Amino acid sequence: IIEGPEKQEPVEEKDLQFTEWIVEPMGDKLYKVINKLDPKEEYRVFLGDPIGCTCGKPHCEHVLAVLRS
Repeated sequence: IIEGPEKQEPVEEKDLQFTEWIVEPMGDKLYKVINKLDPKEEYRVFLGDPIGCTCGKPHCEHVLAVLRS
């Protein structure tokens, strides 16, 4: 058990949101999604009809990252 004075700082909601992806607009409904930890990993997400991502998976985390941005 460690005892001693504790320093407490208020935490805002925005500080609790951790994102793995950088989202950059590229054009009309088109976005570039880049992995923050590995910039070589990048995808294109289209939010038009049909919604899609270059990863090829439906409902992928890259589409969610764009929607959250």
